[in-house]
Amino acid sequence: MKTIFLFLAIILSATISNAQSFAKICSNPSLNDPSAMQTTLPSGIYLTRMEVKNQSPSVTCNYVRRGESIWFSDPNTGEVKKLRSKDYFGYVENSQFYLSDNINQPTLESGTYIYYARKRVNFGYPANHSGFQLLPHFYAYDKDLILNVQNGKKVKGSRHQLKKILKNYDLELFAEFKNDKWYKKDVRTYIHKFNNRNPLEN
Repeated sequence: MKTIFLFLAIILSATISNAQSFAKICSNPSLNDPSAMQTTLPSGIYLTRMEVKNQSPSVTCNYVRRGESIWFSDPNTGEVKKLRSKDYFGYVENSQFYLSDNINQPTLESGTYIYYARKRVNFGYPANHSGFQLLPHFYAYDKDLILNVQNGKKVKGSRHQLKKILKNYDLELFAEFKNDKWYKKDVRTYIHKFNNRNPLEN
């Protein structure tokens, strides 16, 4: 019985904590002020790629992140719902766009093209191998990726793929890329330039 009461107390405490966090986030004007953000995307949760393309997140208030999940309070019913990473495309928090790709991936560049170093979650066996038990996870970088927000196509973040993008969509920047014989500028630099020159179109 004591265990049950303790469990209920923990749940109640978490609910109160979430409610306080919701209120705190909604009262922070910097999260809804595009001029205060490094990314041009407005703050909020983007449930689909099209919402990013239209720069119009479905959820702009009443939410808080907890690890790899987001808790959302329905403004109509007050019901608290859990959004797992697979339930949304990405979100903007504290001037940073996070892309949902198995886990929440912090992006290096966001705009027409999203550039990020994808992390994967690794698990392991305990030292004594007494049955399978998940150890506390750790992250390992997998590969750099480029995602086209306009069509959803994802490619490796290599100079070869970058060359194709620039050749097809920005000939002036492509000429600059070809003249960079010594690779003085990395892929991220060109994606940043491309996004500035070719902003998202609704």
